[in-house]
Amino acid sequence: MEDKNLKGNIGEDFVNQIAYKSLLKYWCYPNPIDEKGDKKEICDLLVLFKNICIIISVKNYNFDGNYERYNRKTVEKAVKQIFGAERKLFNHYKNICLKHPDREIEIFDKNKYNSIFRIVVNLGECVEKYNPAIISENDKFVTIFNKDTFELLLDELDTISDFTKYLIQREIFVRTYDEMHWLNNEKDIFALYLKNGKTLISENPDISKSGMIIVDIDGEWDRFCEEYKTHIIKRKTANRGSYLFDKVLEKQLTKVTNGNLLAQEFLSLDRFERRMFSDQFSKFLSLYDKEKIDTEAFRYFEFDDYGVVFFYYSPDYVNSYFPGHGLQTAMIGHALNTNYSRRRMLGVGVTSEMEQIIFKFIDFTTPIENAVLEQAQQTMKELGWFTNLQFRHHSESEFPMYERKF
Repeated sequence: MEDKNLKGNIGEDFVNQIAYKSLLKYWCYPNPIDEKGDKKEICDLLVLFKNICIIISVKNYNFDGNYERYNRKTVEKAVKQIFGAERKLFNHYKNICLKHPDREIEIFDKNKYNSIFRIVVNLGECVEKYNPAIISENDKFVTIFNKDTFELLLDELDTISDFTKYLIQREIFVRTYDEMHWLNNEKDIFALYLKNGKTLISENPDISKSGMIIVDIDGEWDRFCEEYKTHIIKRKTANRGSYLFDKVLEKQLTKVTNGNLLAQEFLSLDRFERRMFSDQFSKFLSLYDKEKIDTEAFRYFEFDDYGVVFFYYSPDYVNSYFPGHGLQTAMIGHALNTNYSRRRMLGVGVTSEMEQIIFKFIDFTTPIENAVLEQAQQTMKELGWFTNLQFRHHSESEFPMYERKF
């Protein structure tokens, strides 16, 4: 029993470390228990971010050539644990209280999470080809990964946004056919996902949407890595600035009121968006930082779901009311001038040498209060803002086949 528990603990520690690195520890609850209830472990790892709930069960059994035994000891057992955790979290009549390692006890708000992902990770040896998923009688989908797959995916998809986008595409792909047989490793499917512009859904009208399919693309990941070797290196190099963006956010937003809520919005950006964000921020700051000029300036650009405003202000205004008011005014002004093309807007205010940096999020799906709108319009008029706007389009590719404009 001691060896079995040791293997289990090693497996859970491995998964936790991978998740901490990629999905950020702030959103990860390892081995959560109901702190004010029965104090029994709910699952091996729980990830909670905005409306997303990821329930993970970790197993560490070797395949040993006996698929029936492997399936019984790993998949079936893990799936039962996941469904049990889900029932406890979402169907329990009493509040469930969780404890994050770095925070106080909190109540799990079951009404907040409408996007649930269920994942089994088996870390045992020789588990290469396996059933990609289990779909329960009541149509609940459980994703199955082995060790190499889980590690690869969270290395490549190291934001919650990137990871869940793949999980969604993978589920749609598996559900497309009544019966699916994989004659390859999951990393080959992942290569297909990247090559198709981050989708697994075929546009070929001749492919049936039901029946049986045999997926045989063995070696696709190796071919992808060889074919796009130069682009993969360039991508990793280009992404470096985005990790600095992560660190700045983690450091800064833990200091401010509502920092958790601000962090959730900023960290909703996927890796490519964070890369573009950090690149544009560096270029914007370099225009004004060298001279330490006494001026105000702003820049606006859009992602798929967010508008972003950068606001530069004179060092003379540090620790005054103006940076916050100026940033909010710039965000409102851009919302008005773009006719609210992006209802959710992120704002960053900064002065020279980043002596002070402030963050703001505005959800324009909620109407602006008249007093706030009037004050912003008055400030814009007094400062002469938005009288001579210049627009330009820019596009950038993560891979040659996946271009995005902003």
